[in-house]
Amino acid sequence: MTVDALLRYWRIAFGAIALMLLAAEAYVLLFDRHAAFEIHGTDEYPIAAFSERTPVRHAFLMNGDGLRSVSVLVSGDRGARTTVKWTLWRGTPDEPKTMAVAAEGQDTFELGGRRQWRSYEMIRDGSSHDRWYTIEIAMIDLAPAAARVDVIATRDNPDRGGVLWVGAARQPGSLVLRADRLGRTPYQRFRLEAERNLPPVLQSGSVQWLAVTAYHLAFFAVAYAFVKEAVTWRRPRREAVAPGVALNAPDGDDHTLVLPANARQAAAAVQASRRSISTEWWRPIAAPLMWTMARLRQLVRR
Repeated sequence: MTVDALLRYWRIAFGAIALMLLAAEAYVLLFDRHAAFEIHGTDEYPIAAFSERTPVRHAFLMNGDGLRSVSVLVSGDRGARTTVKWTLWRGTPDEPKTMAVAAEGQDTFELGGRRQWRSYEMIRDGSSHDRWYTIEIAMIDLAPAAARVDVIATRDNPDRGGVLWVGAARQPGSLVLRADRLGRTPYQRFRLEAERNLPPVLQSGSVQWLAVTAYHLAFFAVAYAFVKEAVTWRRPRREAVAPGVALNAPDGDDHTLVLPANARQAAAAVQASRRSISTEWWRPIAAPLMWTMARLRQLVRR
C-alpha cells in the first residue's frame, strides 16, 4: 500500500470520526434531557422490618428539574412474589401540612435472586429542583409467607441524602434510591443559568455559535495535522559521511570544501530535517504516534 493510498484512507477515517464526534456532542448538548439524581451511601444493609409489613418512608431534596420517577433498590429470596403499595408525596413529613400526593399505586413483582430496581412514575414536575419529595412503600402481600423481601438502605447519609423513617421511627442513614428526571439540555441550562453572567457581547447567540465553530475548526485542524504527519512520516535514511568533512564551514572561511555527492546529499538532508523539526512544532509530541504508524505500514507491506 502506497503512502498516498494510506493517506486517502486515513482522510476518510478522520472525516468519519470527526462527524461521529460532532453528532455525539450535538446530541449530548442539544437533545439529551435525561439525567438521574442518585442517593447511595457506602455502608449498605437490608431493612428487615419491611418483610414484617412495616412501611418505609424516605424524604429527599431533589437536585434538578423535571422529576418523573423514583426508584428504590430491593432484594430478597429467589422466587418470592410480593405486592407493595407505594406513594410519592410532594413535601416532607417534618412539615405535614405541606405534603400532597403526587402519585400512588401498587406494584407486584417477583424476585429472581438478584437485587433489582423498582421504579414508580409520576407526572413530570418541571420545577422539582430544591423541592422536597417523600417516597413511601409498604408491603401488602407476600408469597410464600415465610419468604423475605428487603429494601436496601445505607447507615451513612451522603450529600443530599435526605431523611429515613421505618414505621414511625426516624432512622439514621438513607434509603438507596434513584430519581430520574427529564430536564433541560446542557445548552438550555447554559442559556438560563450561565449566559447572564457573561459580558454583553458574548450573550448574543450568533457570537456564541461563531465562537463554538471557530473552536471546533481549530481543534480539527490541529488533530488533522497530527494524523497527516503520523501517516506520511518516514524514517530518514542514514548515509555515511566521510570522516573529517565539515558540513557547515565557519563564516569568513576562505577555503572551499568539495564534498562527495553522497556527503552533500547527507548534509542537505540533515539541514532540511532540522528546518522541518524547527517549523513543525508537533513532531516531538507526535513522535510515538509516528513510530507506531511506521510499524503498521511495515506490517501492511509484508
